[in-house]
This record gives sequence, structure tokens and C-alpha cells, in this order.
Amino acid sequence: MEETAACKQQVASYLNLLAEHRVELVNEIKNTECILENLLQSGYFTTEDRELVQRKRTRHDKVREILDIICNKGHEAAEYFVYVMYKAKDVYPELQDWIKIIEYQPSEHLERKAILLTDAADCSAITFILRDLQKTIGLELDNNNINDYGVRELIPCFSKLRIIGLNANQITDEGVQVLSEELRKYKIVQFLGLYKNQITDAGAQYVSTLIDECPSLLKLAIGYNMITSEGGKRLAQAVQKSKTIKYLWMWGNQVGDLGAEAFAQALRNHPSLKELSLAANGISTEGGKYLATALEDNNCLKTLWLTANKLDDEAARWFGNVLKVNRSLQTLWLVENNITLIGAKHLIDALKINNSMQEICLKSNKISIEETRALITEQRIVF
Repeated sequence: MEETAACKQQVASYLNLLAEHRVELVNEIKNTECILENLLQSGYFTTEDRELVQRKRTRHDKVREILDIICNKGHEAAEYFVYVMYKAKDVYPELQDWIKIIEYQPSEHLERKAILLTDAADCSAITFILRDLQKTIGLELDNNNINDYGVRELIPCFSKLRIIGLNANQITDEGVQVLSEELRKYKIVQFLGLYKNQITDAGAQYVSTLIDECPSLLKLAIGYNMITSEGGKRLAQAVQKSKTIKYLWMWGNQVGDLGAEAFAQALRNHPSLKELSLAANGISTEGGKYLATALEDNNCLKTLWLTANKLDDEAARWFGNVLKVNRSLQTLWLVENNITLIGAKHLIDALKINNSMQEICLKSNKISIEETRALITEQRIVF
């Protein structure tokens, strides 16, 4: 009976502990990914649980969602949550005093469980290694799990970094804010890779400010995030004012026609932009028309990627018309759109008087194999 009573008290204690210290945990926990990965690999969280957390925009909201889900899972999940922070001391240094205050001692069954440390903790080691380096370098950390916590750990390095690759790292708007604020201090970064993170329109605003204030930035990859027309417009406005940016890759966002219109304005008479990717951005013929007409006043852009949008024969006609006067564009990708033989003929007619264009790719459009055979004489059109 005494053992049963003790067990019930322990069950209640971990759930009550998280409820009692909820505000403190929400404010102090900087790294949510380490907790998520361990809850997932230990079976306490499902992939659906993790997605619910990752949909939240701010770090505080992510922690609140984790705590809410854990409380619904029960006492074992609640203790495991504490156990992760107890074992991952390097990841959660801000919570070690709290662990001591609550006098946490792990249950015997948990002591046998290994904790997965995320790569965010390794960022502090990178900072230590680079602390005495005098020259500027490039740092590529693509496809790790450094998240916002890792970005903060890298702050001492940013004065030395010209090339920064942070693609596919679960970075949110908070991490981008840190990047923007720190990189603007030194103004030496030339390439910034933020592809496949969790950046929304708010993060796009921070990146726009970086473009505005950091003329050294030549290449920016920010595709496959959660940027809509609002964030697209802000980025386009920053690009329009920049006289140095050369490459912008926005593949896989949702800027739509409003974003395309803003980028069209940026393209007019732009002095430096050589490559622009707006592939898979929900752009229709209206947006295609804006971009095409803008090329009438552009003598710099070499490559335009519009793969996987909603462009049709009317859009192809607009691009055909502009290619009769534009002599700077060399590569136009219109793969996976809604262009038929009619649209292809508009482009072929333009190539008859345009010798500077090197390739127009029309793969995976609405053109049959038989129709492509009739057009094979123009080798610069790729089907």
C-alpha cells in the first residue's frame, strides 16, 4: 500500500511540476528541437505531435505546445521531458539550476535510456574552435538540426564568416532575426543559405533589412520556406534597392502574382541581379505577364526560373514578345507549367530573331511527344 501511495505521489508530482513551473520553462527553454527529437525517438511523441509543435511560429509557443501535449500523454512523458533536460546539460545550461532546485533524480527505467543530442550543441564547439581565427572563412552547416539555439551559439563566429550555409536546419523567424542583427554589424557576408527552414513573412522582413544594410551580400537562397506575397513584396523591395545582389533563389514559397509583380518592379533596370528563381511559387499568367514585361527594361538578368507554376500559352506569348527585344536573358525555365504547342510556337518565333538566348526548357508541359517532334528543329527549346 505504501509503495502504491508513493507511486501515485510521484505520478502527480511530475505533472504538477510542469504546471507549477510552466511560465519559467516557457521563458527559459531555448532549444525545442532536442526535446522534440528525443520525445519522438522514445515513442512519447508521434510525428503528428512534432508537426503540431513545428507549426507554431515563436519559440515560446512551441514550448507551450510541447507542455500541453506532454500533459495529455501522462506522467511518464512528463518525467521523460525533465530527464532530457537533466541529461542534455550542454544543450540546456540555462535549466541546470532549476534541475538542482527540484532535486531531480531519474527513475531507474530512465537511466537506461540514451539521449539524442542535436547538432545545435555542436555549434558551441565550432565557436570555440574559431575563436582565435584571424581570417574570414565560409561555414557550411546544411542539413543539420542546429535550429534557433544553434544560431545563437554561433554569434561569436559571424564576424569571421563570408559564406554561411544553414539550409535545412529548422530555423524559424527568431533565428533569422539573430542572423540579421549580427550580420549587419560586420557587413562581410557574401552568401547566405536559408533554404528549407521555417521562415515566414516576419522572417522575410529581417532578411530584407539585411539586404538593405549589407551590400556585401551577393547570393541569397531562401527557398522552400513559408513566405507568402507579403514577405515576397518585402524581399523584392529590398532587391530593388540593392546595387550588389546577384543571385536570389526563392523556389518553393508562395509569393503568388502579387509577389511576382513586386519582383517585376525590382527587375526593371536592375544593375546587378543575374539569376532569379521564383519556381513553385503559385504564379499564374498574370504574374508571368508582369515578369515578362519587366524584362523589356532589364539588361542584366541571365537566368529566370519559373518551373512548377501556373503559366499558360498567354504567358508564353508575353515571354515570346519580350525575347524579341531583350538580349541579356540566356536561360528561361518554364518546366511543369500549362503551356501547349501554341505557346511553344510563340517562343520559337522569338528565337528566330534572338541569337543570345541559349536555352528555354519546356519539359513536363502540355505538349505531346508527337508535337515535340515537329518542333525539334529549334535545338535551344528543350522538351
